[in-house]
Amino acid sequence: MLFLSLASIAHLAGAIDRVDHTLKLFASSHALFGDEPAMEAQDQYGFYWSASRTGGLYRFDGVTSTHYQNDPDNPYSLASNRVMRVYEDRKRRLWVGTEDGLQRFDFETGRFITVPLQVSIGPKNSAPHVFSIFHDRVAEDVLWVGTRSGLFRLDLAAGTQQHFTHQDQNPGGLPSKSLGAIAQDDGGSLWMRTGRGVIRLRTDPWRLEMMSPPASSTNDGIYLSPYRKAMHVWYLHAQGLYRIDPVSRGNVKVGLEDGLPEADVLDVSIDRSGRMWVCSMAGVYLWNAERSRFERFLVEPDDPSLFAKPTAYSHVFEDDQGNLWMTLNGSLGRINMNGAGFQRLLTTRASVKSIWDNAPSLLYREGDHLWIGSSHGLDRLNVKSGKVRSYPHDPADPRSVTRSDVAGAIQGNNGELVFMSYFGVNLYRPETDSFERLFEPEKQPVADRQQADQIVFAIAWDRFRNGIWISTAAGLRLLDLKTRRQTAFISRHEFPLDGVTMHYGSILVDRTGTLWAGGTSGPLWVARIRLDGNNKPQLSTVPHDKADEKTLSDPRATYFFEDGAGDIWIGTAKGLNRVVTAADGSTTISRYGARQGLSGESIRCIVEDKDGVLWVATDKGISRIAADRKQVFNYVSADGFEKRPFSNLRTNRGGDGMLYFSQDSGILAFNPDTLGQQRTITPRMALTGIAVMHEPLDRAALPNGVGIDGPNAAPRSLTLPYTHSVFSLGFAALGASDPASAVYAHKLDGFDRDWIRTDADRRIATYTNLEPGDYVFRVNATTMDGMRSPQDLVLPITITPPFWKTWWFRTLALALVVAATYWAHRLRIRFLQRSYELKTLTIQARAELDVAAAQQRFVAMVSHEFRNPLALMETALGNLSRMRGEMPAGVSERLQKIQRARQRMQGLIDNYLTEETMKSPDLNPRRQETALLTLVQDVVDYAQGAAPKHQIGLEAPAELPLMFIDREMIRVALSNLLDNAVKYSPQGGAIRMRVAQQEEQVVIEVEDSGVGIPEEQLPQIFDKFFRADHGKESIKGVGLGLHLVKKIVDLHEGSITVRSQVGVSTTFILTLPLRPAFD
Repeated sequence: MLFLSLASIAHLAGAIDRVDHTLKLFASSHALFGDEPAMEAQDQYGFYWSASRTGGLYRFDGVTSTHYQNDPDNPYSLASNRVMRVYEDRKRRLWVGTEDGLQRFDFETGRFITVPLQVSIGPKNSAPHVFSIFHDRVAEDVLWVGTRSGLFRLDLAAGTQQHFTHQDQNPGGLPSKSLGAIAQDDGGSLWMRTGRGVIRLRTDPWRLEMMSPPASSTNDGIYLSPYRKAMHVWYLHAQGLYRIDPVSRGNVKVGLEDGLPEADVLDVSIDRSGRMWVCSMAGVYLWNAERSRFERFLVEPDDPSLFAKPTAYSHVFEDDQGNLWMTLNGSLGRINMNGAGFQRLLTTRASVKSIWDNAPSLLYREGDHLWIGSSHGLDRLNVKSGKVRSYPHDPADPRSVTRSDVAGAIQGNNGELVFMSYFGVNLYRPETDSFERLFEPEKQPVADRQQADQIVFAIAWDRFRNGIWISTAAGLRLLDLKTRRQTAFISRHEFPLDGVTMHYGSILVDRTGTLWAGGTSGPLWVARIRLDGNNKPQLSTVPHDKADEKTLSDPRATYFFEDGAGDIWIGTAKGLNRVVTAADGSTTISRYGARQGLSGESIRCIVEDKDGVLWVATDKGISRIAADRKQVFNYVSADGFEKRPFSNLRTNRGGDGMLYFSQDSGILAFNPDTLGQQRTITPRMALTGIAVMHEPLDRAALPNGVGIDGPNAAPRSLTLPYTHSVFSLGFAALGASDPASAVYAHKLDGFDRDWIRTDADRRIATYTNLEPGDYVFRVNATTMDGMRSPQDLVLPITITPPFWKTWWFRTLALALVVAATYWAHRLRIRFLQRSYELKTLTIQARAELDVAAAQQRFVAMVSHEFRNPLALMETALGNLSRMRGEMPAGVSERLQKIQRARQRMQGLIDNYLTEETMKSPDLNPRRQETALLTLVQDVVDYAQGAAPKHQIGLEAPAELPLMFIDREMIRVALSNLLDNAVKYSPQGGAIRMRVAQQEEQVVIEVEDSGVGIPEEQLPQIFDKFFRADHGKESIKGVGLGLHLVKKIVDLHEGSITVRSQVGVSTTFILTLPLRPAFD
């Protein structure tokens, strides 16, 4: 799209170049695409495929690339790192031709599937070197493959193939074994490039015709493009372009008469739209079939360092979005063909007349001239002729501009043109094509430098006073253009501001005569100044409050502009402000920033077109504010200009409607009437990778339980077992105008509450340890130019649970719980019944024990009472026996009867006591090898079950030797100790049993948390029928338990001791030998 009125500007040496398109080179092209890359295909999902002649194959997503190489151990890898051709057929299958054969890329598995080419004649041990691949336009399932071993015809539906090759004895065979590029005309004839020239092959019937002189290269292509409404065949030979008339068979070299300059042709390409591109050392040319002529395609790289170097373009490729890809000097780049239509103006590389350095500080349109100010002086460009006139500063010439840094221009009431540099103000004299110096700062140093006019900051035209306002370091002054008289205003002497002088970097006189001034230092930043009847300045400030939207967004004004309605626009580093003055003098301020849709916050330049639309250059692009001041539309680098900041400069609108902005890469020129606004190219989403448990998902070796349905780029579902619930998903916005600036939003339904936003540097979502269930992953993208992916990428994800979390297991578990509850209820009823019976039996047993105890006490008492009299009787009888000789015979006989009676009574008493002792058979140890740990554990478990409200703990080693003990006796002893501890411990109290081996002994400690035993009663604690005074009469007992424990321990050659602290605890220490002494 052309915006300047003269198309020949670009061809004027020493003038300027016009650039319609910018090739955006990838800064890391080598890392992304390898050496000498060529973009060759874009697949059905939007990924770009680039071939490297030595480094393999690259799949590019707009930001990063995946590198495919040959792996000798993987039969599904790339066959060879030397890729000759990447081809997408009409069914969007992707074919790869290498020096080791033909392969098809399987999108489902990510594998390269080798298609064996069956060589019928010649060496059959190696795969043919593939040069070209072509999908027949007539036969839907036929694929033609050109190789170093001949031509192959593959019938993909039938799974058959035919091999055609050169045979010296067959005049109808191919003229050469090597066959390169293939094309097909509308009649179905195939045109091929062989090692001996161009041939035409008619397949029905089979007929081969030689169509060009012999040639030895198969690497040069062959192309079909119309010439004067007839289809011609084009081919490269000896760095020249030739065409063949199919009717006359004439071969004609293409040259100047066809619009192609005499220069080495490097490459010819046919894009998706059927357009033919020629890359030569003279530039890039596009064949215009309507005019039957090549036209220069005006393109420059975005790297200014390449301007002075020979440029070699090659391999033009058109993607699905209509954008062009080219290789320049070994680096790959892209041209956005869907931009709005901006163009750049650059100084030509050979220019020596122009001093403009591509970074102007002033762009002022005056008639047919564009005045360009820069740090080197002033240039005047004639937009019709393209000629440039330079006006540098000449210290010896007073008619030259004052210094070279020209940064401002204004036009007077009568068309006077005044320019400003930082060190002076100059009036242009067209009659002499020279300048008059109207104002120069004071050159001599002064004591108070605050008062000296050291620097000119800005100028503004005052049409009411026919003068020029000049802002300097000393303040503001008004210069009468007619009398050249200067009047100083707004100095610190007139407005003392705590000793600080105001420096106004931007000024404007509006249509009411009010002077607007923006300060760069001092306490006042934006001021409105009116002169009263006595020419005294009346100053008022424009309010600023960061929190108040109805005040200035920032007090440091860098740009003033008055639109056609008289509204004042104030540009700052933090947004744009619109000041509307009502008839009563009151003002209303509205802010425009990123929240209101502005492309950036830092305002660099403002200009209005003829329709009242405001154009604002910011630090991030160009914003278009509609005439109603409500709608904002943004243009970004994808629309045709560099991704570089815009310059702070003064500019205006040309009479023909042209507008001009500046970047350090040149001047941006455009006509608002011809700019495009609606963009229809939207990005589409695709997955770039799936990782499970931090490992890339390999379709050839999926982990157990992992399943994926559909291609990796757009799977329909993903299934993961609960053991592999850590996964990552990479994604990309394919086809975006500027993928690096895209903003992404992703969300996992069922886990994320809100959308998670990220940028192009973090295009990955990772989730860890998700609960089993069904989720849905969604992701979309929005590009810098506001285009959003039309559809979210949606991936259902299922994480399968373990079997104990499945519905069937839970159903079964519920059934088991119901059954267990039922049987537990039944068992509880039985337990309560048994408990009642046991309680009854316990009461009876206690009664019997009480009776037995009473009997024992009675027996012990009787035995004591009986033994004393019997002892007296024995003594008396002994004394009487010594007197037997003195007794009468009858008395002695009676004494003997008494002695026998006493002996009988003593025997009865001893027999009874012995019988009572033998009534306890457990006191007789029955030793056997016993696992003490098992026994102790059983006792603890039983005690814990009987006393669930107590905390009974066991501390024991992992192993103990077997002991030779009476298992049941020891059980009784330990049970009594634990029972004793339970009885005397409060409910919930802690009870500890500790078991340890000490040499040849085992020590068992039982510690309670009960009431304790008074120290004075400890010696009696093992006495029979003794009960300590614990202050709790409610605790029943007869005083036999500890006595019995003591006896059992003694029977096992052990010992038992006790330590106690009243109110704290009591500990019994039982010591048993591992083996009895008799063992």
